Amino acid sequence: MAACSAMAFIKAQESKKEETQPKESKWAKLKRGGIIGAAAITGGTLLAITGGMQTMLSFVTVLWNIEFPHESAL
Repeated sequence: MAACSAMAFIKAQESKKEETQPKESKWAKLKRGGIIGAAAITGGTLLAITGGMQTMLSFVTVLWNIEFPHESAL
């Protein structure tokens, strides 16, 4: 019984803490969203660039092997 009342007391204190904490301002939410959006765009751009470079490198390698086959392939 004592454990239940101790848990209820702790829960009541936590709810009071949450009520006293200030709400996040609109500017802070916009700033956070902007940072997350910028990181997503940057990451997507880097993936697109490096993926495109890999595709070109693979294509050139295939063409090079067709025109100049290795001795082991002969």
